[in-house]
Formats: sequence, C-alpha cells, structure tokens
Amino acid sequence: MTITRFIVCLILFGCFVLCCISCQKSDPTPVVQLPEPDIDKHETIDIYIPKGGSVYEELSKIGLNGNQIVDLLNVFGYNVDFRGVQPNDHFQIIRDLETKTVLEFVFFPNIITTHRIVYDSAKQAYDYVLEEKEVLTRVVLTEGVVYHTLDQALREKKIDSNVMATATSALETKIDFRLRTTKGDVFKLLY
Repeated sequence: MTITRFIVCLILFGCFVLCCISCQKSDPTPVVQLPEPDIDKHETIDIYIPKGGSVYEELSKIGLNGNQIVDLLNVFGYNVDFRGVQPNDHFQIIRDLETKTVLEFVFFPNIITTHRIVYDSAKQAYDYVLEEKEVLTRVVLTEGVVYHTLDQALREKKIDSNVMATATSALETKIDFRLRTTKGDVFKLLY
C-alpha cells in the first residue's frame, strides 16, 4: 500500500509542477493610466448585446453610421473577433456631447480582460489598448484519512467538485480507488 501512496503523491506533485510552470508570466502587462473624461462634456453609454443582436446593430441604435462603426471595429484589428460576441456582452462608449465624437470604445469580454480604443486628438486617430488584471494563483495542500471512500473523504475536506474530479480522473488510470482504497489510507492533495 505504501507504493500506491507514493505513486499518488508523485503524480499530484507532477500536476502541481505543471500548473506552476503554465501559470508563470514572462513579463507582466503594463498598466495604462487613461485620463478620466470630463463628465460635463462627455456621455457614457453602456451597451449590452441582446439575444440575437450584434455589435453593429447596437452601435447603429446610438446614432453611429455604418462608416463610423466599421472604422471603430477595424481599430481593434485582430485583437478582438466580434463574430464571437455573446448575448449580454458588455461594451461602453464615451463620446463628446457637442461633436458626438467617440472618445473611447471599450469591450469587456470577461472580468480580467478589457479591450479599449482611445481617440488621440493630436494624431486624429484611435489607439488600441489591452488591459489585463493580474490573476493570483493559490496553492492548497489538503491531507486526510479515508474512512469509507476517497470521494467521501475529499467531500468531507470540502474539496471543490471540479478539483475532486480532476484529481481522481488523473489517478484512476494507475489506481483502482474502488478496489485498492481501504479504511485508514492517508491521502495528500496539492492543487
């Protein structure tokens, strides 16, 4: 039984090392500080794509013509594939109240990434900015004793079901948990 425990620990350690290597960043994304728009001279329009809707349709509804929309979307270039836009995706337009010039066009595809184009009046052109929030990785070591089944022991330790499924599926090719797990077996799970 000690060989089985050793193999389990070795496989879990390997999974941990692979996760650590894949999560490392070579260079952090620089944080771009954008000037706050003057609220008195600008309007902010939040756009949520309805089911069956498109970015083009929603931008048309706020008064942009076809050429303006195509010009704005082209600034994003290959950084954003607007064909994959889903219902309830969030966009934001900040534009000048007097001239109706779009000063910023922002796409929030998820809570980590923000795609933004900002109008540079000196260049009379838009600049693309990608903003990504830093994601922290937490490493957890859980130890326990099997009294009935490994699944039950992991549930008692309040291991997330996704983590539990990943760990057991990774190990079940080497160990038959139903036949080889006995009362009193000790486990360590590093995730």
